[in-house]
Amino acid sequence: MVVLVVGLATIIFRYGWFNFRLEPERKRFLTYITLTSIAVLVVIVANNLLLFWLGWVSISLGLHQLLLFYPDRLRAQLAAHKKFVFSRLAELTLGLAFAVIYFVTGDMALTSAQPSFLAQASSLQLNLVACLLAATALLKCAQMPFHGWLIQVVEAPTPVSALLHAGIINLGGFLLLINIPILEASSAAQWLLLVVSAVSLGLATLIMATRISIKVQLAWSTCAQMGWMLLEIALGYYALAALHLLAHSVYKAHSFLGSGQLEMNPKQAMNSKNVNGWLLAATIVVVFALMWLVKGHAYFTAALMVTAMLVSVFTPNSRYFGTLHAVCLFAIYLVFSLISEHGLLASDAPALAKEVFASIAVLAIFVAQRILLSSDFNNRSQALFVWLNAGGYIDEHITRWVLAIWPQRVRGTR
Repeated sequence: MVVLVVGLATIIFRYGWFNFRLEPERKRFLTYITLTSIAVLVVIVANNLLLFWLGWVSISLGLHQLLLFYPDRLRAQLAAHKKFVFSRLAELTLGLAFAVIYFVTGDMALTSAQPSFLAQASSLQLNLVACLLAATALLKCAQMPFHGWLIQVVEAPTPVSALLHAGIINLGGFLLLINIPILEASSAAQWLLLVVSAVSLGLATLIMATRISIKVQLAWSTCAQMGWMLLEIALGYYALAALHLLAHSVYKAHSFLGSGQLEMNPKQAMNSKNVNGWLLAATIVVVFALMWLVKGHAYFTAALMVTAMLVSVFTPNSRYFGTLHAVCLFAIYLVFSLISEHGLLASDAPALAKEVFASIAVLAIFVAQRILLSSDFNNRSQALFVWLNAGGYIDEHITRWVLAIWPQRVRGTR
């Protein structure tokens, strides 16, 4: 993680150095990019509860300054304001969780406090801390209904979007991965993660298909990807979630920093009509049939899911290229599985109820997406398209709620 963050921060800094060469406030911009990246590193390496929390707060404060780099943009102001409110809420839940851990154990070291907390805490304290950590992760990963700011911060400069989507938004998953023993002790926290992430994954996936702006599509994609990662954690596929976290960071940094490039070859552009729905449906059926045959082998099941979905995504454009991608990522996942078997990121197969719920949710998403992309535009499908294009009007309600509780101070007129 340290190597990844340092590498991405270096690339983003270099991009900003050249991209903002004519910007009068370049020095201030690069300073906040650097300070925010340092805060991310502090969170990753910290083994002290207080230091971890202070680094977590510092990330939000640094990002807030970056989001308001052009303070006269009203949409950026609104997005930053909502992000500010949700960040304070996430910091509160994280601080309460750490406070309970310290109250029970009297230990500030994360590695030693975890086993002590599991041994000394009551069932109520375990569930409380696990649910607080899960809530913190959901808020940090911009899961519905707290997602609107993530879509609207595309108003910020591209390097800010790259840093946010590649190295900050996924810290909720990192928080859960370093607190696996506590999360596994609470079924309530796992179900909270499972339900919210599944809903976010489904809606964000469908909404993304209705948008045409590249940066907005990438923002909805991040919401969906974070939902998918948290779903993997809720099911106990920790090695897969760790791989997802790393791969998403690299992919999103590349996507945002290259979002200004125009694809000149229409044959290489993504075309949803090329997706072979029947092949995809058959692949899903085979995968879930194998899940029942190898029940109890969580790593094999997860690897099959990764391979099948990657093949279905990449194959329509290039059969051999897609298969190569799937095989490569399957090999990487096996490496993570070997690490898991030696005690890191270890997990058991998910409980049957959670597995069935997740299976139904994923199948429903694929079916709904297929219907949305292939249906004729009658009155009903057109109404659905409009509703999805508007994000289900979820963020409008949340925005009113946020502004009623914490009114926004408008800085400019643009």
